[in-house]
Amino acid sequence: MPRREARDLLSKTPKGLELKEHPETGVYVQYLSNFVVKSIQEIEQLMNVGQKNCSEHE
Repeated sequence: MPRREARDLLSKTPKGLELKEHPETGVYVQYLSNFVVKSIQEIEQLMNVGQKNCSEHE
């Protein structure tokens, strides 16, 4: 099975991401984008951006 690279599909400049482990909080993805959303429509917009970026990088 080929090894796949994790990418931030919501970033304007998608690059490879690293998994890190914090002794108290556990595993996290360093430099991953995060957004505050206030509606289902905002969630759908972000999901559409991620899907578009995923399709462009396959």
